[in-house]
Amino acid sequence: MEFYKQFFLADFLPHGTCYLWNPRIIWLHVISDSLITLAYYCIPLALVYLVRKRRDLPFNWILWMFSLFILSCGTTHLMEVWNVWHGSYMVAGVIKGITALMSVATAMMLLPLLPRVASLPAQIHLLELNWKLEAEITDREQAAEARGRLAAVIESSDDAIISKTLGGTITGWNPGAEKLFGYSSAEAIGKSMGMLLRRDRANEESDILARIACGERVEHFETERVRKDGKQIDVSVTISPIRNSKGVIVGASNIARDITERQRSEGALKESFATSQDALKELADQKFALDQHAIVAITDVQGTITYVNEKFCAISKYSKEELIGQNHRILNSGHHPKEFFQQMYRSIVNGKVWHDEINNRAKDGSLYWVDTTIVPFTGKDGKPRQYVAIRADITERKRAEEMAKKSLVATEAALKELADQKFALDQHAIVAITDVHGTITYVNEKFCAISKYSKEELIGQNHRILNSGHHPKEFFQRMYRTIANGRVWHEEIKNRAKDGSYYWVDTTIVPFLGAGGKPRQYVAIRADITERKLVEEALKESVETSERALKELADQKFALDQHAIVAITDVQGTISYVNEKFCAVSKYSKEELIGQNHRILNSGHHSTEFFQNMYHTIAKGKVWHDEIKNRAKDGSLYWVDATIVPFLGAQGKPRQYVAIRADITERKLAEEALRLSEERFRLLLDGVKDFAIYMLDPQGRVLSWNAGATRIKGYSSEEIIGENFSRFYTSEAQASGKPEQELQHAVSNGRFEEQALRVRKDGTTFWAYIVITPMYDESGVLRGFSKVARDITERRQAEEVVKETREALESQTLMLRSVLDSMAEGLVAVDENGKFVIWNPVAKKILGLGATDLPAQEWTGHYGLYIADMVTPFPVDQVPWVRALRGQASSTQMFVRNPELEEGHWIEVTAGPLRDKQGVVCGGVAAFRDITQRRADEGEIRKLNNELEERVIQRTAQLEAANKELEAFTYSVSHDLRAPLRHIAGFSKMLGETCGSALPEEGLHYLGRIQDGTRRMGTLVDDLLNLARSGRHELRLQVTGLDSVVKDVIADLAPDLEGRKIELKIGKLPYVEGDPALLKVVFQNLLSNAVKYTRPRATAMIDVSVDQIAGEQVVSVRDNGVGFSMKYADKLFGVFQRLHRAEDFEGTGVGLATVQRIVQKHGGRIWAEAELDKGATFYLTLGSTKPANASKAMAMSGETG
Repeated sequence: MEFYKQFFLADFLPHGTCYLWNPRIIWLHVISDSLITLAYYCIPLALVYLVRKRRDLPFNWILWMFSLFILSCGTTHLMEVWNVWHGSYMVAGVIKGITALMSVATAMMLLPLLPRVASLPAQIHLLELNWKLEAEITDREQAAEARGRLAAVIESSDDAIISKTLGGTITGWNPGAEKLFGYSSAEAIGKSMGMLLRRDRANEESDILARIACGERVEHFETERVRKDGKQIDVSVTISPIRNSKGVIVGASNIARDITERQRSEGALKESFATSQDALKELADQKFALDQHAIVAITDVQGTITYVNEKFCAISKYSKEELIGQNHRILNSGHHPKEFFQQMYRSIVNGKVWHDEINNRAKDGSLYWVDTTIVPFTGKDGKPRQYVAIRADITERKRAEEMAKKSLVATEAALKELADQKFALDQHAIVAITDVHGTITYVNEKFCAISKYSKEELIGQNHRILNSGHHPKEFFQRMYRTIANGRVWHEEIKNRAKDGSYYWVDTTIVPFLGAGGKPRQYVAIRADITERKLVEEALKESVETSERALKELADQKFALDQHAIVAITDVQGTISYVNEKFCAVSKYSKEELIGQNHRILNSGHHSTEFFQNMYHTIAKGKVWHDEIKNRAKDGSLYWVDATIVPFLGAQGKPRQYVAIRADITERKLAEEALRLSEERFRLLLDGVKDFAIYMLDPQGRVLSWNAGATRIKGYSSEEIIGENFSRFYTSEAQASGKPEQELQHAVSNGRFEEQALRVRKDGTTFWAYIVITPMYDESGVLRGFSKVARDITERRQAEEVVKETREALESQTLMLRSVLDSMAEGLVAVDENGKFVIWNPVAKKILGLGATDLPAQEWTGHYGLYIADMVTPFPVDQVPWVRALRGQASSTQMFVRNPELEEGHWIEVTAGPLRDKQGVVCGGVAAFRDITQRRADEGEIRKLNNELEERVIQRTAQLEAANKELEAFTYSVSHDLRAPLRHIAGFSKMLGETCGSALPEEGLHYLGRIQDGTRRMGTLVDDLLNLARSGRHELRLQVTGLDSVVKDVIADLAPDLEGRKIELKIGKLPYVEGDPALLKVVFQNLLSNAVKYTRPRATAMIDVSVDQIAGEQVVSVRDNGVGFSMKYADKLFGVFQRLHRAEDFEGTGVGLATVQRIVQKHGGRIWAEAELDKGATFYLTLGSTKPANASKAMAMSGETG
């Protein structure tokens, strides 16, 4: 028990005694320590919440230690509040000891942790990792896109493409395989390839897989396979190994093509051969005719058909049986005159070959055109014995060539078409031809132009002459393996020109096979992508003979089809030919495009003038090149780089146009993204107004110019771009070569930085802070400099002003010293570090001692400062000049006794903070006066008044306590009523919604009354709460304009004013010193009452004005409503007092009671005058309603007139 008393109830003086029970000092400490305690208790809660939410945080245990340490600190401040009234210093000491242990433990655990925290990755490192991850994701997306394109090719192929494991299990089955073999992918995948083999060929698959496992590619061979329906088909098969990412063979790809029809045709041809000499002669005749064309028929000399092939039957719609034995006139369409056929018969009768174009009629009545060659074969007597007619279907494919007359048969026609395409290729692409050893045998002009070599320097050289060293050996090894196996290779290559410059080409290498099935030469078609795919020029090749020219031009046409998007139109724009790539990019099939006008692809993106310019160019026989945006069949848009080459007829006018295109959709998207990025960057730079940011080339010429540069230097971008940046320097700096020296310094050191004078456009100079940084490209070549400049003229001027000010202060200091020495009061001043900088002689006389270098915590003991009991040392943190350092102004009295003042005396100290121009505390100043005699006189007076003051304090405390208890009771009761009201309202609503249909009408009526009563009770509770709040609300007085308060209230009442005719008159109301929030409540109640009680009036009139009554400003709110009898005026401002029935006018009777309380709280009063059925007027005063002047009041309230 004794320990408990000693520990908790020790007989020490509380801090309040030290504070002389001064309410200001006491509450200053209580509030400060309470707020510190609250803050200290909130911090651990936030740290605990953070640790629980982010359990992945490293070293989260140190946050627990911080929480305990801060919690202990908060408890020490809580004890400071307790010790104001109770001297429990032992408890406070124990808590401080625990806090000290926690702080030491936290510090000891924190110090070893610092190196580990410093080693955590910085945010920029995390950003770099994130960037690398995004780049990897982008690469994977691009790889996925490439796989998607490959899958689309496989899915669209007519050939059967099958993937399988090395054990022969099927893992992939495309639609071409479904069509060829009859099995769906679901039926085939997972099954053995053996289901497609004949029993006698069972070992064929195992032999092939064994060769594949050794890395061997099985070139195409012909064999037989079995369909799902059991039918055997002839197929041509190519099998290649499939490798994983590590190069290990994990399976095989099988490409099969149906050659049953071809085999059948060959069989039929063999069966038709006879052993006789006549059969052999006929076969030789037919073979010769077949070599001339494709659609074949044989007639005797009377025109009776003796033989037709399958193509003849297909185009004429007749079967062989219907044609054999019929006269050839069965196909006559009536289109040609008799003279046409007479000329034909005269020619062939005379043994001459006849060639022309004939319009025939098929069995179904449709017409078709054929390019026809009739070859007469003579007997031993030299006269024709039969005619072989060779035809080519030119109904669609040759529509664009109807105006041309061919003097030769298929050889010359094909030669002409291929020559056209070769010329188009020469206009569009970069072409070279090498033999199988890589020796260049042919290059075109564009190849020489881009490589800077002449033809003589290239022909006979190995292609390695162009090797830039950029690509690894494996790159070319893969290329050679691909083309050596007869496959097309496509990739981008970086080459070195003769002058050492580099250029990039998009390259497609097409191998052409000889008789042995091995490559005999390679045709490489390139597109210059150094300047982003400008023009793909065409391939030229000199041909020695027509047969070799035909072969090589056919090769080049095939290569062109592999590389470019090709279309041919006639002069009207009707499409007569498209290749596969054209169909792929446009999403149309050949059948949908042939015969259509090229406008089918028009996207609407280009203007009419764009196409007019194109047509004018090509109509004049000139090559046209540009980029076009087209629309595909599915509505998607795509961009192509197009070159249109017109081919002229005999009259020198275009007869057809060959358009060669390259898909540049991805490039255009990239350019658009780049443009948007550059636009955002430009807007960002233009938004920087305080810095001149511009780019220089390596020679110092300006490349870019932002808005900040225009503002600072005065030049517009049009004036300065392309000019040398030396014009920004003074003439002396230019003469000394300083601009060039700065660029050289930036290159040598990676950066140049200085403050120097620069010259504006108008010739004026200014001080600038400049930073120059060199910029390099990926290969380390200097590309230019970035330069950032800022105008620091004002800062330099300010530095000069500071220097002048310092000199003036030194002279003023001497004057101030003399003034201080002559003062009758003691004056001391301290700087922000607590060092005394002023201590005049009178201060030394009053305190007995001079200035000291001791810290502020020792000033009380050094100078002997005591509180009013003359025994207790004056608290250090309450010493006036210490408080001044905290920014607090104070005035206090203290007793001074030290070895120099043994008797001691009383002094009065007034101190305040010293602030700089920004209002920041930079020291403190204190003045002393000896008030020993005045204290003696005041002590006598205080003794007489103590007894009276004590009684007043006790009475006031009792009244305040009773008033607070009443307000608390009102608030608590009204607040606690909310919960049951919510239950009643909620459950009654649920009862109505769930059981409403089951309740009788009387029950629904009662339920409605419950809900109405609940709503009225809720309104009553809200009003009670407002009444309680108005009593408890602490006044926040400020100058307030009643005009703005009334306008805000009227705006809030707008919904109640809608649909009513109300005349509102608002006079010029005064400015008052009051609480704006409470004043708004006053006028809200008065004006809402006026609106409510004028409801019966057709035209309501509400007037708010101010009048002078008995020398006092009185604000009045007047209406022409129903009014009330003045005999009930004494009940008007009572709580729950209402002078009208609730059925007539809603309300709770609390509003006017709230108004009266607020007015009285402002030191004013309120009363009312009314007459029944004639309206009412409420008058109120609000204490001081007369500010010094209107302008001052407006300035204080923040309003402007």
